Amino acid sequence: MPDSLTASPPPDLPELEQLFIPNADFRAEHLGIWNDVVDLQGPQMDQLVADVVSRRVVLDPNLVLGEAVTWGDDRALFERLEAHLDPTGQPFPHPYSLDWSAEAREAAQLAFPKFLEAILILHKRGALITVGTDILNPWMIPGVSFHHELELLVQAGISPLDVLTIGSRNGAEGLGLLDELGTIETDKIADLVVLRADPLKSISNTRLIDLVIKGGEVIQPDTLIGK
Repeated sequence: MPDSLTASPPPDLPELEQLFIPNADFRAEHLGIWNDVVDLQGPQMDQLVADVVSRRVVLDPNLVLGEAVTWGDDRALFERLEAHLDPTGQPFPHPYSLDWSAEAREAAQLAFPKFLEAILILHKRGALITVGTDILNPWMIPGVSFHHELELLVQAGISPLDVLTIGSRNGAEGLGLLDELGTIETDKIADLVVLRADPLKSISNTRLIDLVIKGGEVIQPDTLIGK
């Protein structure tokens, strides 16, 4: 077995080339192999991180979708993500993991903490991480999935302050728009979200929106319900 695995799977483990979703050849059982061979403290990971940072690759971990697929039979998670409001009518459980065996689901759940650890390592070493949730996928409701992605980034070990930066400044930089938006500065677009509680004390407080200022207009969240 190789000591670690990065972007290129070892030649004796070609099945790991298929570890992406959605993909007809994906086998969740292989996440157990992935979990065994990956060494996040090894030289291959060091090289991968160095390449990502030096080339200023924009990373969108999309942890919220990974969690939804991995715990796709968890009705509580389904309801927390308000997936029952999905306009496509997608029913519980998650379709991407609908046919997973108990062994496959266990392998995926054991591997998920390593995904979080990898994101923390990349963040600490200066990678440009952003927030995105693939909202066209099942269970990914705009707004709800974004807030939960922030929570998962904190769960990975990133501080709430850094997560707020990831969700604002980094997104603008990743899109090449940092000169126009992403931070509160003179001559930048002044769209703001005002919260009722401190997100530095709990990142979940980003959900407690008091008002939004967009394009100079003050918008009360209650006025948008049902629109």
